[in-house]
Amino acid sequence: MELTKSYPTDTAIKVIAERLGRSPQAVANKAKRLGLRRPLTLKRQRAAQARKNVDIVNDRHNSPASAIPGVFPKTASGRAIWNTQSLHLLADLWKRLYSPAFIAEYFGLKYNTVCMAAKRAGLPNRAGFTLLRTSPTENPFAVAENATLASQMIARTCGITNTVFFQHPKDRRQQHYSYLGSRLVERRASGCFH
Repeated sequence: MELTKSYPTDTAIKVIAERLGRSPQAVANKAKRLGLRRPLTLKRQRAAQARKNVDIVNDRHNSPASAIPGVFPKTASGRAIWNTQSLHLLADLWKRLYSPAFIAEYFGLKYNTVCMAAKRAGLPNRAGFTLLRTSPTENPFAVAENATLASQMIARTCGITNTVFFQHPKDRRQQHYSYLGSRLVERRASGCFH
């Protein structure tokens, strides 16, 4: 019972382990099995505080109202939730030639998370374009879209995963599923259902 009271506090795991007469690893494993969480680390606390301090994007800008820097739908464990709205926000920044590093920082995500989400969403390759590493204005959506890139992105809904994906107009009649949907079809065809 003492574990459930002391683990979610700022008390060090080593101290909790000494009180219970267990090793720190045993305490951490038991807490994980019980579904207990530690309080936010200092780095996460600072990031969360920075997200709270950000002002809401003004309505006069032509950006979606939900595009608040650092605020992104996440699970309880911190994983990004790539729903229709968040994929459209990613695509809007992608069209404006922002680098994945900038997009990751803007949404409070990791670089690889943004790159993999762009790949899964079918966003076009931007090789040959000069990418923006910072926003020239306070509102990154105030920057004009790249016409070439915007013309290569048609939004569709995958019939299998029921998520939004983007495709080139020339692939409209050939490609009917998103990246994840087509992988699911391949797995089912091979007889693997995991």
